[in-house]
Amino acid sequence: MGEAVATWPNLRVIGAVPTAMIAPPGTRALLASGAARLEDMQLLLPATGRFAEHWLERQLDGFDWRSRLEPIYVEFPDVIIQMVEDGLGISILMEERVAPAIAAGRVEQLPCACPPMCRVMVRARSAPPAARIVEDRLAEAFRQTSDAPSRQPLEMPAGS
Repeated sequence: MGEAVATWPNLRVIGAVPTAMIAPPGTRALLASGAARLEDMQLLLPATGRFAEHWLERQLDGFDWRSRLEPIYVEFPDVIIQMVEDGLGISILMEERVAPAIAAGRVEQLPCACPPMCRVMVRARSAPPAARIVEDRLAEAFRQTSDAPSRQPLEMPAGS
């Protein structure tokens, strides 16, 4: 989803980075029972710069729901995770970032088919040709560390 970044000069797409929608424990049950609605929940998003924020906003437009509250942008993902743990909202973050909190039961993953982000590497236009060798090695190292299988997105229940 998003723009075709693979055509940008000096940019290499390394791979997809799965994302997950997280919420305080018990939110799934509240949504299933009708006691809560996604539209009424505060969305906490990473403040990673206007390009990434625009990407997130475009992805949210593809969901069949929209929060009635303006998103709150927070600079640090660990702060967002803590805010979700404290019951202050829900968020969409990289799975690799939230996996420990999900495994520990501090947050839960909502059944939402969140699109993956794209991990990219950008090289300076003025970089010498030999920089490509370093770039190749770094790209391969990233690929090897991200080859672990990720959870498949879950389907959002009707009416959530």
